[in-house]
Amino acid sequence: MLEEIKCILGIAGTSTDAYLNFQINKAQEAIKNYLHVEDVSSYDLAIKEYVIVMYNRRGNEGVKQAQQGSRIATFGDDLPESVKNLLPLPKIKMIG
Repeated sequence: MLEEIKCILGIAGTSTDAYLNFQINKAQEAIKNYLHVEDVSSYDLAIKEYVIVMYNRRGNEGVKQAQQGSRIATFGDDLPESVKNLLPLPKIKMIG
């Protein structure tokens, strides 16, 4: 998965491997928590999308809203919509 993400992002070498592996692990955990499942092996596309979005947001992580000229950025702590669109609806978690 790492090599495919690096290819998509046009990254050569190993200087970003630790960061990308961290984001892969973070994506897997975020998707597990969002869907209330333990196995996310069938959601590789969503994991890759998450990592690519986070890589492109480096330095601006968690920005709630920013405006520069006509460009506006709004980020949150949640999964990006582009990732959610690649996932099924979350399972309902029963408490009790």
